[in-house]
Amino acid sequence: MNKKEDNFIEESLISDTHLTLRRNLGIIGIALAPLLICLNHFQILPSISHYYYSESNVLFIGLLFAYGLYLFSYRGYKKDKTKLDFINDNWVTNFAGILIIIVAFIPTKADLQLINTYHLFNPPRGHNNNILNTIHLICATGFFLIMAYLSYFRFTRTDNLHESEKERITKKKRNRMYRICAIMVLISLLFILVFEFMITPPFSQCIVLIGEAVALFFFGLAWLVKSKSLAIIKL
Repeated sequence: MNKKEDNFIEESLISDTHLTLRRNLGIIGIALAPLLICLNHFQILPSISHYYYSESNVLFIGLLFAYGLYLFSYRGYKKDKTKLDFINDNWVTNFAGILIIIVAFIPTKADLQLINTYHLFNPPRGHNNNILNTIHLICATGFFLIMAYLSYFRFTRTDNLHESEKERITKKKRNRMYRICAIMVLISLLFILVFEFMITPPFSQCIVLIGEAVALFFFGLAWLVKSKSLAIIKL
């Protein structure tokens, strides 16, 4: 086996690893909310972050840490100075990975009344501190915004100058889906921002959860498209 063949095999293995990584990111994104709800006996809490205080605690922390580590491992497009592009995908995903790990490490606040209302337990890092809660919210929001940014601006890039006509058509379809996913993530965040303060109980109690679940679904879908797992439907 010559050096050229060795390089080809190595590149193929790297490509397969990247596709698997993207697929895992997509699966975790889509499955996170349903899994947390199912493992907590279908109890609906105010937000996904509140499942930190539920029986799904270990799963919640584990999946967020896994997501962060996957993002650290991700390698996307490098910066292209010829197009005034000074952002490396690796920088963006590393930052997103840091944010999601902080979200797992610094939980949302939960006062005793909420814990008693939902029959939750108070784990060691549970708190009712407004400063810590603000850090949690900023990191969670930043994470969602970065996922929307990746989907809209980075996933739609291409560095393949030798694509066939069929590949270009498929790429256009994927780009359309990436942008739809990014827009849906942003709409979900806007939904939370607007309706959290407008709808009266009991519906307001799960507004954040609904918005987060929808956002998770769509950026998970974007990762699945990126992994070519949906090639069967020509995406």
